[in-house]
Amino acid sequence: MHGADHPALLKVPAAALCASCHEVDSDSFVGAHFGYAVAPESCTQCHTPHASDNDGLMTASSHQPVAEGECTACHNDPGAAEPFGTAGDDVTGMCLECHDEGDVRPDGVHAAVADGDCLDCHSPHGSSLPALMAGPSSTICLECHTEVEEQLTGVSRHAPAVAGCLECHTAHGDASTKLLVAEPTTLCLGC
Repeated sequence: MHGADHPALLKVPAAALCASCHEVDSDSFVGAHFGYAVAPESCTQCHTPHASDNDGLMTASSHQPVAEGECTACHNDPGAAEPFGTAGDDVTGMCLECHDEGDVRPDGVHAAVADGDCLDCHSPHGSSLPALMAGPSSTICLECHTEVEEQLTGVSRHAPAVAGCLECHTAHGDASTKLLVAEPTTLCLGC
């Protein structure tokens, strides 16, 4: 097969595939999800379909409250009228209840981080990428940094830039140093 009507060459939508084996309406399924009636469309937010080093096929990078079944750290109680609503109006404020603001938003930080919309870059539940990244850094970063994307179309391209922005930069770093993870000479000589 060289094509499919669904992402990742699936024969049917992912939700239907999960529901074909898992009884998503059963009490045991709801119980396994800490009382939340999770829709099959949401499975891959926390689980990887093929293999995992984590119990329950949890993604490689799982948000600590998810991994510990502490869904109410961010969501309403499962019995609430809107159980999947967030426990607060300010998502960034919720993030900062656990994540130290000095670590995630130090002085002089990247504008995207300073603006405080954590979910622009991070998945709130789980990810196959480190640090709960919502996608590859090159995809996320280039949504704003279009000038860099244009530079990467040349015939000769800097290998670390092609590999991903986080090879050399950190979004939570100091903007005055171009968000570099190390002093430029040290960084370049490292390769």
